[in-house]
Amino acid sequence: MTIAIDPGQYSFDPLDFEDNNSVPRETAVKQALAARAVFVKEAKKQGFDARMSTLTGQLKKYKSFGVDDGRVRNVYYVKISLKVAA
Repeated sequence: MTIAIDPGQYSFDPLDFEDNNSVPRETAVKQALAARAVFVKEAKKQGFDARMSTLTGQLKKYKSFGVDDGRVRNVYYVKISLKVAA
């Protein structure tokens, strides 16, 4: 399977997995990390430079317009850039 990848920053938020897949938080974190790992592997296979980072303790303030959420989680990021020839 080939994933279309462009340079930029991509986030893998466990709350997206938790809400969309109706799974517990621990499972959602594992799914987000697994998705990020697959994405990084594919980006490197396509010749991009991929750097992973984590923002800890991020607050999701609103669930939707005017509806408070208040959950705190780590958000996993990947920064994709073109590989520079040495």
